Amino acid sequence: MVLPETTSRCITGSVTATHNFEMASYPLLEGMGVGKYVSSSNFSAGGHDWCIRFYPDGATEHYAGNASVYLCYLGQANHVRAKFTLTMLEKQGKVQVTDKGRQEHEFSRVHPDWGFPKFVEKSRLLEPSSSSLLDGGGGYLTIRCVLTVIKPPRTELRKDLVVVPPVELPGHLARALRDGTEDTRSVDVVDMEPDIFELLLHFIYTDSLPPCGDGGEEDHSSAAMQHLLVAADRYGMNRLKLMCEDRLCKSIDVETVTTRYVLANQHDCEHLKNACLEFISSSTEVTDAVVESEGFKHVLASWSLLEKRSGNKVAQK
Repeated sequence: MVLPETTSRCITGSVTATHNFEMASYPLLEGMGVGKYVSSSNFSAGGHDWCIRFYPDGATEHYAGNASVYLCYLGQANHVRAKFTLTMLEKQGKVQVTDKGRQEHEFSRVHPDWGFPKFVEKSRLLEPSSSSLLDGGGGYLTIRCVLTVIKPPRTELRKDLVVVPPVELPGHLARALRDGTEDTRSVDVVDMEPDIFELLLHFIYTDSLPPCGDGGEEDHSSAAMQHLLVAADRYGMNRLKLMCEDRLCKSIDVETVTTRYVLANQHDCEHLKNACLEFISSSTEVTDAVVESEGFKHVLASWSLLEKRSGNKVAQK
């Protein structure tokens, strides 16, 4: 008994949130004391609560000449990985004043905060109004936090793989195909290339696909597998259809995913359809690349032409 091939997959996700902490009349905060802070409202990201803490006179005596800013984790779990930026906005809202770069930290109950003890020099905030970094005459100060919480990786057994049934036909018919001892009557087969029909006939006699050159069965082109899938669906050869579907699932890329999704939709190939959707949604970069691909544009053009022809037929009636 041959057990089906199985595959597991490690998945790591993330959630990104942005929070702006606005403070009015900053000059009134100056002088409240080292180690004392004002806190933003709590905000949620990745299933955890967070806040921004601003120390007008510095977090410690060592940084008394600076304003300090920290991102504070308010949850109870340990090992919460996050990447974040803390930036002060200019008068016109441009994020350029305090570009400290992106930070990465593992937060926990023991180490709940991480940030910048020397966020900005107090003197830069208390300069004359014409050169001050504060927003307008009201002394507004805005701290922006862009936080990405990385979810713990999880491993799952993929359930969308195609399970190809065991062999249905005995292999001894291969000799008859090879020796040409067949019925001499001819049958016209339309809408099928000779090489595809040869693959189909080989499978009917042997319940397998022939080797392709010296590379073995896996070297059959994706185009051949697509045509063979159509033929298998036409003649109700479910095992062959699933074999083609399985191989097409394993070779999806940006240029082919759109046409394969259309093929899967036309021939009720749920596994291939799901594999295409999973590929497209795997990342924003992949989605954008698919939309810009020639395959996607070709399908859109075909649909547009089909709608136009349908509209003309309706108009003629």
